[in-house]
Amino acid sequence: PNATTAARLNRVVCVASANVGYSKAAKDTKVLPSGLEYDAVIEEAVGRSDFSLTLRMTLEFESSFPEEGMVVWLKKHQQMINDEELSELMLVETAFEDYVDGAWVPITTDVRYAEEAEAVVQAVITTQSGQTAGRVTTEGSVEDAKLGPVGQRGRIILTYRCDRLYAYREMGLGSAPSSRTLVPLALQLPWAAIDNPASKCALRASVRAPGGTTFLDPQQHVLAYRDLQRSLAGLRAEPEARMQCAILPEAAPPAPDGSVGWQLQRGHLPPRPTAILTWLSVPDVVDNSWEEVSAALPRGTRAQVMLARGEDSRLLRVPQLGGGEAHLVRCHVETEAPPRSPSSVRVHTDITITDASGSTGMSAVGHGVSVRECFNKHEERRMLKRLEAIPKLRQAGVLLDNDVWCQLFVVFDHGIRAQCGIESRVGDLDEATVGRLGRALAGSDSGAASELESSGKGALLASWRQLLQAMRGMRAGGMTSFIAGANAAAETYARSVKQKYQAAELTAYVNFDTDGGNNCGPCYAAIGKLVADCDVVQGHVLGVGAWVDQDCAAKVARLLKGSSSLGLSFPDDAAADDLFRQDL
Repeated sequence: PNATTAARLNRVVCVASANVGYSKAAKDTKVLPSGLEYDAVIEEAVGRSDFSLTLRMTLEFESSFPEEGMVVWLKKHQQMINDEELSELMLVETAFEDYVDGAWVPITTDVRYAEEAEAVVQAVITTQSGQTAGRVTTEGSVEDAKLGPVGQRGRIILTYRCDRLYAYREMGLGSAPSSRTLVPLALQLPWAAIDNPASKCALRASVRAPGGTTFLDPQQHVLAYRDLQRSLAGLRAEPEARMQCAILPEAAPPAPDGSVGWQLQRGHLPPRPTAILTWLSVPDVVDNSWEEVSAALPRGTRAQVMLARGEDSRLLRVPQLGGGEAHLVRCHVETEAPPRSPSSVRVHTDITITDASGSTGMSAVGHGVSVRECFNKHEERRMLKRLEAIPKLRQAGVLLDNDVWCQLFVVFDHGIRAQCGIESRVGDLDEATVGRLGRALAGSDSGAASELESSGKGALLASWRQLLQAMRGMRAGGMTSFIAGANAAAETYARSVKQKYQAAELTAYVNFDTDGGNNCGPCYAAIGKLVADCDVVQGHVLGVGAWVDQDCAAKVARLLKGSSSLGLSFPDDAAADDLFRQDL
């Protein structure tokens, strides 16, 4: 559980070496930096469970001939953040510093065009002006930086931005699914032999992440670290991208803004290819940085006026004419939904695509029955909870009497093992009827069944009993093909819903339940087609067991425009009810 692969690992490859020229002495090639600093900040991005990276890489070079002017020239290949090419590490800012009179002095320029920048650099380098210049150009896929002339030491500071890091849902090891996301990040280091004088290098690395973030415990998750080690050992890469060892940094003191961090400092380069590994567990985002200013608001359309507090309040100050200062406020407006026409018809379908591959025939830990039987019980409970919610949605005006509520179940292994479903008119599911149905279906209440028969709802009870009987009889089968399940659900939806209710407003919600991962071909295109063709507004992935492919579950959840819940065992009733409310 919670393992990842070398291909998915977010990795930053450092500039391994540079060429250095002097005013009189011969040029040095493949010079290692005398100082290297990484400052990485991981932040929440726009999408659900998405994270971005801002990285500042500081490269310091020390002259072997301090009495002469030194020019540093280095090249760095542009890189994707991982081997799956999820996102590019983009150079967004460059700064140069010269060490003068015991302090670092920024080299500030205001040069608009590349040709003029190159001319300035060449003029400074080739004349005895006493000035220092720097420039960075990008040609093809190579970033080319030049600094000089400097005296004893010089710095090149490169700031990068990655809009989307690879991240995946953490699997809970207890009875409740985890509400955290894992973000693995490796910062590659240059290396040199112990007896090489160039191995003396001041290394410093800092990684900061949102408050509440923790380090994936190497003792509790030793198998995840072992699997990553094996994956890295088999990685075929260029020499500067190889990684034979990993260093885990130590926790740093919390920052005033609430973020947490890890840091590492060393005085020498490692003797073999090494990276600083930060495998972070980030909690789901809860925005508590705003407080409500207005209270008693009218019903219907609702507006919340909020004033920033904490660090945000400082950033949201604005100057006023005459020297005063004001604060920006945030206004969040929730407009009242327009009333639906009584003659309109909405058809909502809950689609459950559920895994019945051979592995679901294994015994579920702590339950005494097979995984497939646990899925049967969980899906039955989910459906009955939704049935209980229909009268409340009807009373709230979300659903009208003429609306239709459909349930569609697709059970798959490497093919389709079973399909079943039911559709009900919302007007037939009043509070009294639903209460009697619940008692008759869950507790075999003969009195409730008799009341349904006498009120003319005998056919409704029979159809629900038939559906539950089919669900309770699902058994494990063969291999696992998410493609088969997605394609069958799309075909059945098109036939039984889309063609039948062409004039109605159609929506669908997908629950995808599995104990493993797809092993029968590429499945993401099929999931994407299901979402596009079946009016899917959102979905959720439930993964149970140590064999769940967490990467696959995260990608399927993203395609469904929803989230995933992963755990080694099935959620208990309280945790399951939280998931059901989230679905609603």
